[in-house]
Formats: sequence, C-alpha cells, structure tokens
Amino acid sequence: MIQSGVNATNTDFDAIATALLEAGISTPIMLRSITRETIEETLKVSRPIAETLAAVWRESKSEESQDSIGKVVEALAGVGDKTDDQLIDAYDPTNPKSKVGKELFARHNGIRFVVFRDEQIDREATKEVLAVVKEGHDLGGRYTLEDGTIVDLYSVGQKPQTMFETSPFDQGRALVRGKCLTTNILLNNVSHSIRQFLAVLFDVELCDLTSSGLRREAKTAVQTAELHGMKGLRTDYPEVAYRYDELEREDRLPRLKISAAKASGKGDPFHRKGRPLIG
Repeated sequence: MIQSGVNATNTDFDAIATALLEAGISTPIMLRSITRETIEETLKVSRPIAETLAAVWRESKSEESQDSIGKVVEALAGVGDKTDDQLIDAYDPTNPKSKVGKELFARHNGIRFVVFRDEQIDREATKEVLAVVKEGHDLGGRYTLEDGTIVDLYSVGQKPQTMFETSPFDQGRALVRGKCLTTNILLNNVSHSIRQFLAVLFDVELCDLTSSGLRREAKTAVQTAELHGMKGLRTDYPEVAYRYDELEREDRLPRLKISAAKASGKGDPFHRKGRPLIG
C-alpha cells in the first residue's frame, strides 16, 4: 500500500491502481464520484495528494480508464521524471497533444514505434518496439514482433485509419457484410489467409471478373475453400500455392484492407465510378 505523505516524484502508480481495484473502484464513472476522504482512506496517501487525485478524476470527461491514469501522471509528477514505459501506459492516442504525448514525441523525435491492434493501442507491443528502437535500429514502418506478428508502426500523434476488408477478387473494393459486390460471392466462411490465397490465384490468372466464366471459377474456388480449406486450394492450384508461400516469406501477400480515403476519390470504399455492381 502507498505510504502516507508520499510526494509527486515517488508515488507508486501501480500501487494506486491495485488499491483501487481491491476497493472495487475500477471504472471512470466510479473514479469521478470518489471523494477525497475515500481516496485518503483507501490509498493511504496524504490529504494533499488525495485532494489532487479527487480533483483530477472529478474533472475527467474521458470514458477510458487509461486516460484517467494519464491525467494522474500529469497531475502528480512531471512527465520528464517518468520512464518510457510509464508514459506509454498513460498515453492517450486521442489526445496526442497532452503532456504525456508531447513528452513521448520529443524524447524520440517522432520515430515510429506505436503499435495498434483493432484500432486500439497495444501498449505491450509498443514497449517492445520502442526497446528495439532505442538500441539504434531503424525499423521503418513495419516490424515483426517476438510472437511473429507483423505490425505497422506509427509515431506519437498518428493513428491508423479506419480500414475495410476488401475482396480478393477486386482489391480496391470493400466487402459489404462479407460479400464481394464485384462477383456477388459471400466470403464470410473463409479465413483471411484463404482470401489472400484467392487474391494471389486471381492475380496470377490476370482475371477479368466481368466474365461470367471467371466469376464461376471464383465461386468454385470459394466453395473448395469452404469444404476443404487451404489444403483443398493447395491441391487444386499447386503453382499458386508455391507463389503464395514465396510472397508470405517476403511479407508481400495482399493485405486485403483499404482505407475509406484510398478506396476512391470520394472516399467511398463500396462503389467505384465506372464499376457497376454485378449480380
């Protein structure tokens, strides 16, 4: 537990979080309603620190617990005294101009090391990447994590755009509820890796999917994948399997994702001028 009378520079924020959880105080709404007396008693901190905590949480408008912790870091200690890991734990990507965000950016000169997954910051992966960056390695825009996952890297202040899954048969066009609108084929029951295989297959074939015959071929390939998985596709298309493996080793498989801004000049990923819907 935190010792009474602790000052800003030696406050144990992990102990604060643990004590709050043990007291059943775990949501931003609870934090905003907590009183100075409760903080003082629960955390065993001095009255000045308890008053500061109460004020910070009471004024917080965020629904993210991490943002509330970030505000505590800013209120109770100079960000310059915090470690990189502590700043990453407190960093709020929606508010990059906060003291925490500015400090992280300044320390690392805008280098890309922030990792997102499903549009949420992955703090542990970000710490892993930053440790590598600090060893002097220039990672560019992508990095392979220790678990083998390949991730895009962003600098502090950047966030990934909202991405749409695209069709393996028309990679500039987003799927709509799992359907490729170019071929009218549903792809809900096949994995992302199988969609990538299909994209390689139909790129190799240089297909014109406005052809009814080629659309039938695409449908047959999807049915094979649904029934027999990747093994069935590899059996039916061994040359494509070889090319798929080659691209995978080189990290050059089709990503099959597109941002709204890149999907067309008007930012509409679901329809491109001059490409009528088929079906």
